Amino acid sequence: MITSFQNSMTRILKQNLGDNMNTAVFYITDNGKKTALKISEKIECDVFDKESLKNIKFYFDNYDSLIFIMATGIVVRKIAEFLKSKKTDPAVIVCDDKGKFAISLLSGHIGGANEIAIKIAEILGGTPVITTSTDVNEKIAFDVFAKKNNLYIKNIENIKYVSGDIVNGKNVGLFSDVDIKGNIPKYIIENKKCESNVFITALKKDIDKRDVCLVPKKYILGIGCKKNTPFCNINNAVYDFLKNIDVKSIKAVTSIDLKKNEKGIIDFCNNENIDFITFTSKELEKVEGEFSKSDFVLKTTGVSNVCERSIKCFDENAVIIKNKTIYKGITLALGEIDFVCRF
Repeated sequence: MITSFQNSMTRILKQNLGDNMNTAVFYITDNGKKTALKISEKIECDVFDKESLKNIKFYFDNYDSLIFIMATGIVVRKIAEFLKSKKTDPAVIVCDDKGKFAISLLSGHIGGANEIAIKIAEILGGTPVITTSTDVNEKIAFDVFAKKNNLYIKNIENIKYVSGDIVNGKNVGLFSDVDIKGNIPKYIIENKKCESNVFITALKKDIDKRDVCLVPKKYILGIGCKKNTPFCNINNAVYDFLKNIDVKSIKAVTSIDLKKNEKGIIDFCNNENIDFITFTSKELEKVEGEFSKSDFVLKTTGVSNVCERSIKCFDENAVIIKNKTIYKGITLALGEIDFVCRF
């Protein structure tokens, strides 16, 4: 996707800022170019000159983090019309062309802009500028906590109530279905309702308007199906199968590689933003354990069970908590993996 902008880009491969995070750095002045290249010596990034600012929507939609070496006002005007949500917007960091300041401008928590700004300041010998209240008051931010612990935030709009209470010196309740380790701040009160509360649960839950629900990615969904099974059939089967388990708790969907291009499964995974992982019949057959068997599946795939075996192939320590369940042309199984939240 970058090839059309080759003339204005220098491809640099260095230390990545995070798992699969792709970063673009933009400059305008000669000093800005020097600062951009200094950044590129330490992190993996694509460096662009001012001509690329004409195509800023492309970069906004296709990069996880954008670093601008220029005035903040220029950046605000360039990106304003593309802002959508703190869940999806990329991290935006602004530096002056001498590298004296690295400003976390957008998506400081979920997007990681605060951490990136600190990293950039270290590289340039400058000062990071962080303005999020929880950070400047040295309090926990539950959107950052969720990101670090692989928790899905069900109602991100309520984070402001939890963070506001924490910053204003109030206690916040915490209720969790998963193990918690580390030092819990004294203003986070376990198993006691407060004005605002945080629930960590993989179950569907109705919560009050000031509460936040964080869903742990603790389940693996194994699936098998007949060729060309429609998305709607798969979607309905999965939701019926899960019952009161929140679909956002699914870390991955697993199957045999014969299904890697199965449109119904792919559409379901894309719709729910879940990874789809497949394994060969030989990989599935090597998995040890007791599994349900099907002569038909053996004949068509080369292995007697797909849905349960693929779960164990993904994580050998996963525990099958719902065995193979048959729907019309679809088989499903559910595995649970170890999950711990850490403060």
